[in-house]
Amino acid sequence: MKPRVFVVQPIPEEGLRMLQAAAEVDVFQAERMISRDELIARVKRCDYLYTLGDTPIDAEVLDANPNLKGIAAMTMIPNVIDVAAMTKRKIPLTNIPHIITKTTCDLTVAIILGLACRLVEADRFTREGRFHQEQSMTFLWHSLPGKIAGFIGLGGIGRRNRHNRAILAKRRNEALYNPVQRSPVRCEACEFVAILLAKHPLRV
Repeated sequence: MKPRVFVVQPIPEEGLRMLQAAAEVDVFQAERMISRDELIARVKRCDYLYTLGDTPIDAEVLDANPNLKGIAAMTMIPNVIDVAAMTKRKIPLTNIPHIITKTTCDLTVAIILGLACRLVEADRFTREGRFHQEQSMTFLWHSLPGKIAGFIGLGGIGRRNRHNRAILAKRRNEALYNPVQRSPVRCEACEFVAILLAKHPLRV
């Protein structure tokens, strides 16, 4: 008999098929977060719980099923799961590694481009029917090549963002600051303080 797995939110079909090959899968089919009462009711009928996002798992939820065999959390930090309560009940917990570095950096590039090109402002202007092609000075924007980008913090995301800047500018001017060392790590084209005073992209 296959184990019973309850999934608290819809997941991509590829992942669902993998689960269904190994278990009887019950998915909470809604775009909203599952309520506490709904969660407790479904936990009572499963062997394993597959949780996502910010669904709180505490002692009361765990006690709803004394035979719960494990929880798989699609989260990097199980901050809403009572790990101590799970340990006390000898229920194993798995989580995922830090996998959003690239996504975070891609969004950073999108934000920088959006701000430089005034995309949100221009979109609103156009949707309001105010664009008639004769406003030659209305949406002047900032060209990114040659601009100085400031980085505060040089962890995985900071280093990846430096790499991503290659698509924004032919000449990479940047000032880096590592708050752990409390001093500029490397400075090209300007001092770090100048980053705060000039109109250049600053990444924290």
